[in-house]
Amino acid sequence: MATAKRTLTFYSDPGHSWLRVPRALVQESGAEISGYSYQRGRWVYLEEDSDVGAFVKAIGGLDAFRERYDLREVDSQRDSAVRRYQPYQPEAAA
Repeated sequence: MATAKRTLTFYSDPGHSWLRVPRALVQESGAEISGYSYQRGRWVYLEEDSDVGAFVKAIGGLDAFRERYDLREVDSQRDSAVRRYQPYQPEAAA
């Protein structure tokens, strides 16, 4: 029996995009995430240019990602609130 897919949200504004992933998944993946990503509470907002790719690679590649996750998109015509969150720090508590 196949496990149900989780839904992750992809936020974008006119200048950039981020994939919101639970901190626990980021930590479990072992992906090296840059300070260009953001964090808020138990969520990490992976920046699109390199950190999303690092996360996808760390969990086994694009096929593995597609098997596990569905994407929901939230597009803003203004600067996203994500830009005001704290820069990602791997040691930060959830």
